[in-house]
Amino acid sequence: MKKILATGIVVAALVLTGGASAFADTSIGAAGQTSTTRTEFNAACVTAITAAQEKGTTDLSTDVCRTTITTASGPATTLSNSDLAAAKESLSANDFLALSRAVAAGTVHSKPYSQTISQITDQETQSGTFYYDGDRAWVTVTYRGYSGTHSCKVDYAVGYNVSNTACSDSGSTSSRKLQMNWDVSVGIKGSPIAWSESYTMHVNSAGTISNG
Repeated sequence: MKKILATGIVVAALVLTGGASAFADTSIGAAGQTSTTRTEFNAACVTAITAAQEKGTTDLSTDVCRTTITTASGPATTLSNSDLAAAKESLSANDFLALSRAVAAGTVHSKPYSQTISQITDQETQSGTFYYDGDRAWVTVTYRGYSGTHSCKVDYAVGYNVSNTACSDSGSTSSRKLQMNWDVSVGIKGSPIAWSESYTMHVNSAGTISNG
């Protein structure tokens, strides 16, 4: 399901959902939150701005290419008996039995996650909820009657046009790669000063997250 949201100059978001979810709230609060932050210069942005400067542009600086990447996850939530009851209708007898045993053992969990890309001119975020059980991690696919979520959105863009070109979930059964791709241009869409950005994060079957 694709949603286009209008905020600031342009905001594009791709929201992927499926199956049942007992954890619809993917916000990450202060209690139990873990996060990591790093700052780097976006190479594609530097190249585009430098090329514009060489052609005579004087009102742009590569300072706008400084990027802060913050990756965070919220506290784990364990699947409960009420969640199990809600999933029963969507499962076969064998799958329901397997899930019942997992719930009794307390091995099925979910966590909210997010990765935020902040620059002077704009900010983008990919976020959602993932599930894990020690052997498997899953996000937008349905497993054991549940699926998580993954969305990509522009939080703000000032003087820049930012368009989402991909918001994907890929990888193995034990580790998922979440990726957001953006086309960025100075001013209006189609500006000669433009570049593409791509950011990834990983979630795994142990419930940990990391930057790509």
